Amino acid sequence: MESLDEIVHNTEQRAAAIARLLKLIGMDTAIIRRHQDAHDESIYTQQYIELRARNLMTLTQLLEADWLLKANPQLGNRAA
Repeated sequence: MESLDEIVHNTEQRAAAIARLLKLIGMDTAIIRRHQDAHDESIYTQQYIELRARNLMTLTQLLEADWLLKANPQLGNRAA
């Protein structure tokens, strides 16, 4: 993926990146739920939690670019 600064100013690239991040966040959340439902608190689960947090932060940066939207990355944590 290109740098965030390059993507932010290209509407098509930004839309594609946002779509990819939404899909990844959804997949991360599904994996985390499966592991939590199985009472798995291993490092594997923690890695997915950290990955989802990074993806949420990147999504927030893309959504907030050019002051288009003030996003709240905590919303993703409530969904999990």
